[in-house]
Amino acid sequence: MWDPEDETLEAFGAYVGDDLLGYLTVGGTKRQIVGQSELLPCIAAKTVWRRRLRGRRVVLYVDNEAARFGLIKGTSPTKDSAWLLDEFWRREAEAETNTWVERAPSACNCADHPSRGKFEVCPDIGKKACRRTSSGGSLSVGRGPSSEAEHRPVSEDRRVSFCEES
Repeated sequence: MWDPEDETLEAFGAYVGDDLLGYLTVGGTKRQIVGQSELLPCIAAKTVWRRRLRGRRVVLYVDNEAARFGLIKGTSPTKDSAWLLDEFWRREAEAETNTWVERAPSACNCADHPSRGKFEVCPDIGKKACRRTSSGGSLSVGRGPSSEAEHRPVSEDRRVSFCEES
């Protein structure tokens, strides 16, 4: 994330937890989750930097056309992608951001290495200090809060958990 207002440059990376991986792969029966893997960092960015992004215009670069089109349309015919897109757009509305989505191939995307946990490739980017999630720092699926106003239940009362901005 680069913020032109104060020249802040930050990155994050995480591993998909076993519970979320099991959910996305339908217990290991589904092998292709590239589109969903591209959507997860989009949701994480909206969570990690929610205060910084509030009320701002955002440019989001993704490396998967299905994810890009889903982010633009706000839906997908794939159930798990639709679930993740709902999470993304809920966060978009909560933060009152205006996001433009564009494609950037991995080779051209400066966020590709940090998203894979390879921070040594870009040592000038500060690692974001994050509160660890209940699954030890990985992305996970959890139960939504009980308050409807606090968090709208999504897909059988599941939500995606990420570390939050410190």
